Amino acid sequence: MIYIVLGMHKSGTTLISRILHESGINMGKFDASVSYDKGNQYEREEFQIINKEILKCGNAHSTDVIEPLKGSYLNDEFTGSINAIEQQLNVEYDNWGFKDPRTCLTYSFWNTNLPDHQLIYVFRSPIEIWNHYRKKIPKYRMLKRFIASYKAVKAWYIYNNEAFNIVADSSKKQYLIEYSEFMNSKQSIEKLSEFIGVTLKDSRDPNLYRAKSTAGIGYKFYIFVAKYLFGKDIDKLFDNLSKLQNNKG
Repeated sequence: MIYIVLGMHKSGTTLISRILHESGINMGKFDASVSYDKGNQYEREEFQIINKEILKCGNAHSTDVIEPLKGSYLNDEFTGSINAIEQQLNVEYDNWGFKDPRTCLTYSFWNTNLPDHQLIYVFRSPIEIWNHYRKKIPKYRMLKRFIASYKAVKAWYIYNNEAFNIVADSSKKQYLIEYSEFMNSKQSIEKLSEFIGVTLKDSRDPNLYRAKSTAGIGYKFYIFVAKYLFGKDIDKLFDNLSKLQNNKG
């Protein structure tokens, strides 16, 4: 079986990919001695390169890559590459997959070019995503911090709105994960194991659950701007994601 992990940057996709990989589902080639903070994000490089080529985004910052693929995308070179990689992986592994947050923007291409697969979608509170990107900018750099904060909530909306539509409309077997619940619930690994049909290794590390935050005045300001100036209702989408998880997760 092929597993595709969907989710925005900093939402827990690396953790899910790592859990799958360490439990016998090949997610790529990695140096296990390299930590997350040192750059090991458990991404299949070949498919990440294709995503970047499709989106023409190069190495742009994650919150700057926000334009979803429009309509059908035809590229014989990429299709040929995917078919060759898929055939080789099927020879080497019974179960494999990949994760790259950009797949939220390019899934229509992968859905067309890959055989039957299952979806694992992990989403995280917009407050925590906002806090992650905000706190990376020193407080005295007010303008840069403002821009980074707004880009974060805007990107959160676009990535998760795309993923929401993918799983809501798809007939593929799928499993939804809310990051905070996954990190804090003893049953979360058991439930994911049941979905996969394999006893998964618990690779969760509480020390890597960072950027926790509450909805203070600063966050509410950006949510207000996104909703009333740009028509992106962050809170409503998060609520819809939670409801969808209850129905499908």
